Amino acid sequence: MIGNIRLVGVREIQTARYWDLGVGAFLNGIGTFRDYLESIPPAPEKSDPRFPHLVLVEPRIGLEALCRLAGIGGLFPKADQRISTCTECDAEAQQPVWILMQDGRRNKGKTIRECRQAFDTDETALTALQGVCSFLQYPSVVRTFNDSEGYAMDLPGTIIANEPCMTPYLGIFDQAWLSFDKDEKAHPKMGTASRLRRFFGSSF
Repeated sequence: MIGNIRLVGVREIQTARYWDLGVGAFLNGIGTFRDYLESIPPAPEKSDPRFPHLVLVEPRIGLEALCRLAGIGGLFPKADQRISTCTECDAEAQQPVWILMQDGRRNKGKTIRECRQAFDTDETALTALQGVCSFLQYPSVVRTFNDSEGYAMDLPGTIIANEPCMTPYLGIFDQAWLSFDKDEKAHPKMGTASRLRRFFGSSF
């Protein structure tokens, strides 16, 4: 419970995760958890076995600030000014939305290019922001990389300006870490994460 609001549903629980990190303090006019919750759209009832995780994506403070609040390292300075969505992907939503995603484990050992070519028509790659939000809501989407079950997500929905072959990945090394590597590599402990192309809960 936060204040007098019971955390009984997925909307309340996932919103509280961002509130507890301090996201509300970055947003003008939001001083209470109730105010913050009112800015979050209802969670959809839709499900899809290809994309088992329902995730609330919070884009309003930017990737850099969200990573700082969450203690995720690795991101270079002024990253928000140097990254963009890949040409095949939809632009990032500007307001909170819900997505249905999969963490890429089914794509382990495949290159990002191979995965993109095999996507369903209604499927698109996760961006760095969407990957971070997925990790914050479901920490098990990645595992400590050096363990026998170690795993990191490739997030090729985001690219670096002027370096389109560089794409982000998120994993746990000494800490949670978001960094970039060339997209032609395949690794047995990494796979391309993706989502149902449609956003939920927004007119975007």
